[in-house]
Amino acid sequence: MTKKLIRYILFFACIGVFKSGLFASELLFKSGEAFLIEEVNESADVVNVRWKGRQFRIPKSEIQRIDYSKKGPESSYNYSEFRLTDGSQVRGIIVETKKTN
Repeated sequence: MTKKLIRYILFFACIGVFKSGLFASELLFKSGEAFLIEEVNESADVVNVRWKGRQFRIPKSEIQRIDYSKKGPESSYNYSEFRLTDGSQVRGIIVETKKTN
């Protein structure tokens, strides 16, 4: 009984470790384009992702980072970078609001 319980615990612990690399993440390209994607699977030189039901193979050389901590519905957006008059830089996502009449 004890050995069986330990096996189950180890099995589910392993699933928890590997699961983190397989589900929703933010994929940020060097161009500033970002995607919240459904699934990520990394190999040595290519990242396979699923976004909006389609599979994509992306060379790692085009990717700036993959952030496994960011979660949310599948979407895309752009990071923008601005240099202020004092020389400092601001980088982030710009949200545009439209006036309604």
